[in-house]
Amino acid sequence: MILILAVTLSANPVQRILSLRPVVWVGRISYELYIWHFPIYTFLVVRIGTRARTGLLAVALTVVISAACHHLVARRFLALKRRRAMTLRGDPVSG
Repeated sequence: MILILAVTLSANPVQRILSLRPVVWVGRISYELYIWHFPIYTFLVVRIGTRARTGLLAVALTVVISAACHHLVARRFLALKRRRAMTLRGDPVSG
């Protein structure tokens, strides 16, 4: 509740932090991060074992694969979803 209040007030540090480009970008790919983190980490633990480098490698691979998945797959489906919603509302669809 405090976070919601902090974000709704104008010109506050929480709002500034949440509007930074890297934070917004992570928010955009958050679903892909959620989907990919566990299989990648599990695969690396089975192959490499549990070491500090395994965690760092898992984070790096998760970010790269999630960003690629978002760019190559999710964005296309989101665009189709927006187009379909516009068509159902009767809005003109621009090419």
